[in-house]
Amino acid sequence: MKILYVSIHQALEYDELRMFRDAGHEVFSLGSQLTEPAFHGLRPPLDLGPFGAAMKARFDELGGRYAFDAPPLDMVIPEAFVDLFDVCIVMHDVGILHRHWHALSRIPVVWRSIGVDLVGAEWAMQSYRARGCYVVRYSPAELAMPHAVGTDAVIRFPKKIADFKPWTGTEAAIFKVYADFRNRLRAEHDFVERLAAGRRFLLGGGRNEDSVGSVGILSYERLLEMLRSCRVYFYGAGPPAPYTLNFIEAWLAGIPVVALRPEAIYGAQDSRYAEIHRLIAHGRDGFLVSTLEEAAAICDRLLADRDYAARIGARGAAKAAQLFRDDVIARQWNRLLKRVAAADPRRPRQGIVGRLRARFRAAS
Repeated sequence: MKILYVSIHQALEYDELRMFRDAGHEVFSLGSQLTEPAFHGLRPPLDLGPFGAAMKARFDELGGRYAFDAPPLDMVIPEAFVDLFDVCIVMHDVGILHRHWHALSRIPVVWRSIGVDLVGAEWAMQSYRARGCYVVRYSPAELAMPHAVGTDAVIRFPKKIADFKPWTGTEAAIFKVYADFRNRLRAEHDFVERLAAGRRFLLGGGRNEDSVGSVGILSYERLLEMLRSCRVYFYGAGPPAPYTLNFIEAWLAGIPVVALRPEAIYGAQDSRYAEIHRLIAHGRDGFLVSTLEEAAAICDRLLADRDYAARIGARGAAKAAQLFRDDVIARQWNRLLKRVAAADPRRPRQGIVGRLRARFRAAS
C-alpha cells in the first residue's frame, strides 16, 4: 500500500516509517525525514527507497511546500500529489485536517492519536469523524475520555527490538530524558532534583542547561547506549499521558524503570488517563512510587545491587516486547489498512471473475 504520512513528532515518525517500510508498504512522510539533515537530529535519516525519492521529487514538481516546524497554514499539499497514495495517516495535529482536509480527503484519512491534548483534540475531531475520518488510538485509556469520538483500532507505538542490545548497568547512575524539564514540568523537576541530591544523576534532552546532571540532546545511538549502561531509569510522565516513547525505550532496554505515580504530582483528576500504573507490576517488572522517600529507597537498592536491577529490568523488557514490538504492531496496522482499502469508494467493485482471479493470485 502507498502511505502518505504526516508527522509532528520526529521520534515516532522514525519508528512508524521504519515499521511500515519493513512491512512492505511504500511510504512517504511530510515530516522531519523530509528535511536535510533530519530535523533536530534526534533520529537518523531513514532510507525510504526509490519510492521515497520519487515522491519527494514529485512533491516539489507539483508545488508542494512543507517545513517540519511550520504551522499548517504555511504548508501546501497539492491534490494531485495526494492522488498518488492509497491512504493518509495524520499524526495528532487536527490543524492539519482543518487546513488540508479538502486535499487529504481525496483518499481515506486515518487520524493517529499520540497522547497529547487528549480532551481538546477529541472535541476538534468531532466533525472529521462525522465526515468519515478513521481513528487509531495509541492507548486503550483514551477510550474513557468524555465526548470520545470512538475508534477503529487501538494500536500502540512500535519499537524495533533489534535496536536494543543487552543491558549492562555498568554505570551506577539514575537516568532520565525530558527536554526543557524545569520550565515545562516545574513540580516534577523539583521532585527529581531532590531525588538526585547525593546520587549520580544524568538528564538527557535539550534546554536543560540549568538542571542538575544535564547531558544535552542525545542522538538515538547515544540514547540507546545510556539506557544500556545506566542502572536506573526514572520516569515521571507529566503532564499525565497514558505512556510516552521514552517509557517504552527505557522498558525495552532492560534498565529497571522507577515511575512516579502522576497523581502524586498532578492530582487524580489530571491523571485519570495515565496507563503506566496498569502496565507495570510493582516490584516485579518495574516500580511505582508516590513519595520522595519511596523513590530514594528503591533507587538506592537498584544502584547498590546490579543483579537485582538486572532481574527487574529483564522482566520489564520482556513485557514491553509483548506490547510494543514493531512486527506485532505492523500486523495490527495491516488489518486496519486492509479494512480501509476495502471500504474505499474509489476502488472498483470486482465481479465474480475478478474475485476468483484475486484468490488465484493470492494462493499462487
